[in-house]
Amino acid sequence: DTTLTSLVTTTAGYGLSLTGASNTVGGATVLQNTGALVLGNEATDSIEFTGGLDARGTAGVDSPLTTSLAGTVATQGGTGILLNDATLTAATTLDSTSAGADGAGAAITTGTLTGGSNTLTIDAGTAGVVTTNAFSGVDSFTLLDAASATFANALDATTVDLNLTTGGAITFNGLLTATTLTTDADDAGVAGDAAFDLALNAGAAITNDTNFDNTGALTLGAAGLTSSFAGGLSTTNVGSTVTLNGTVASSNTQMDLGAITLGSDVTLDTAGATMNVGAVSSAANLLALDGGETGAVTVASFAGDGDLTVTDSATTTFTGAVAADAITLTDSTTSVSFADTVTASSLATAAQGYSVSLTGASSTITNAVNFLNTGAVTLGDGGDALNFTGGVTAAA
Repeated sequence: DTTLTSLVTTTAGYGLSLTGASNTVGGATVLQNTGALVLGNEATDSIEFTGGLDARGTAGVDSPLTTSLAGTVATQGGTGILLNDATLTAATTLDSTSAGADGAGAAITTGTLTGGSNTLTIDAGTAGVVTTNAFSGVDSFTLLDAASATFANALDATTVDLNLTTGGAITFNGLLTATTLTTDADDAGVAGDAAFDLALNAGAAITNDTNFDNTGALTLGAAGLTSSFAGGLSTTNVGSTVTLNGTVASSNTQMDLGAITLGSDVTLDTAGATMNVGAVSSAANLLALDGGETGAVTVASFAGDGDLTVTDSATTTFTGAVAADAITLTDSTTSVSFADTVTASSLATAAQGYSVSLTGASSTITNAVNFLNTGAVTLGDGGDALNFTGGVTAAA
């Protein structure tokens, strides 16, 4: 064990190792040695740099040569924890609050972290900003708290547990790959941990069923990219706006979406499972719905004059008003039903065996409509007004 009033290293090629069970270094510590840096070698080790730790070396010098982490590396606020690339050799905690002694915490900045199948916990307090380049091979990653957190590139972990107590945002700018992802609105012992915005800007590949319950906004994906939630997906408990981009998919598992805003053209694909979608604000973007041959699709409403396509489903039902540009009904095993007002420039069907019904009180289709589907066509259900401005043909 080591207790030091201060620690100073110089720009030279020697290594530095602090591997006692309990170590304390006073003041703000800046490490400039260019040899290997070892901070702990057991999960139970603890090293506290009371005024902060900057282990990024001297500008322009490749230092330290390597950094390995194990146990708890902590500060009491101060300048926080600043690291280059590092390898975890045991379960590791980066804590700028000194286990809550300084609740505000401080910044935690790292390069790429190689997990070695070890757990990683980060706590930057209520005021500390977390910035991490990437991590891979992490067993379990827990973000306990931060003012905000940004992960620049791809991340890979078995489980990812996200918590913030005072708002802010968590942003992943690289693909997030995990077996389990939780946002924990009711995480025991972490008060208010749901109050944050979450953005998965490069998509995600999550194995288990995912229930987003952060009370801030949620953004999934980017145009042309895929967010895959193999075990299922729910956004119904998100407290603010949910914005979708690209393809959002599950693997024959249920998808339950509340109200959504389209940030770009979006495809929703459950590969044969039930899909429930709330009110859609399209912002003139395309929404394609694919429930496969066996997935029942239900959409509360569609607005914003984007294109709307039913690629496939067992049945598709729009329970509320639809305001679209082009509506395309490619296929459905049984039926496609519009129970409320439909306003669109065009409505196209395909020579498939599904039925189509428009039973809203007042609907208007601008261009000529030719119902090619070979199932039934139902236009109104008593007292409805349907205006096909360019004409209508229903040969079924």
